[in-house]
This record gives sequence, structure tokens and C-alpha cells, in this order.
Amino acid sequence: MRARAAIEIADPRKTYAIADCEIPALDGVSFRIEPGEFVSVLGPSGCGKTTVLRIVAGLTVKTSGSVEVDGVPVTGPQRKIGLVFQVPALMKWRTALENVLLPAEILGLDRAASRVRAQELLEAATRDPGRGGNGARRAHGRGKR
Repeated sequence: MRARAAIEIADPRKTYAIADCEIPALDGVSFRIEPGEFVSVLGPSGCGKTTVLRIVAGLTVKTSGSVEVDGVPVTGPQRKIGLVFQVPALMKWRTALENVLLPAEILGLDRAASRVRAQELLEAATRDPGRGGNGARRAHGRGKR
């Protein structure tokens, strides 16, 4: 008997209806990711990388096919999956901590526990062991971390 996959994708298809035609955004991709595996999704611009990731995260509804996370069909946003978008999606009027806390606020998670975890994540992301500093000065582009 085969163990349950962390993520299993079986020929999901995504099309967008525009006027009198359908535009395919994703077609003909299937794969299985085992628990503990580290996987990168590579391909040329416009091939459907972001679309498949958004479908797995439950942020985009597939037109057909099957997508499961831990053996459960994806039917909506997944709390255990986070995405880093291609373009930084930080809200400039919020502090770094407030930006990190935004998903916890939206999901109604415990504020105190979320704040502790957010501070841990910020510390990990701003640590700069190569320079011996505390990461107080972040390089441009580190907003994604």
C-alpha cells in the first residue's frame, strides 16, 4: 500500500472564460510530493507555475482534475500552506510585524501566540550570520523573507 502524499495533483485544468472563448492557463500536469520532500517548480513565463501553486493553496478554483493536500481534496484556502508572491505584497502603512501578523488576524488566531511566532519568524528572516549583525539593516528584496 502506498503512503499518503503530502500533495497530489492529478491533471488539474484551469481555464478562464473570456467573451466567446476559453483561455487555458493550466493543462496536462500531474505530480506527487511525498512528506518531507523539498520541491521547486520551474518553467518559462506563462506556463502555469503560479496557477498550480494557487490551486494547491486553495486560492484559485480548478476547472477540473484532482488536487489533494494530506489526502484531503482542496476545496478552499488551506491554513497550512503559505505563498510568497512574485511581487512583494507588503502593506506599506503596516510595520513588518503587523504585515507578518495579517494572516493570523484574518484567520482569527490567538493574538498573543501569533505575535510570539511572528516575532520568531522576523528574527529568523533578519538574522545575518555572515556579517555578525542582527539584521537591523535589511537589503532591498528581503521583504519576501
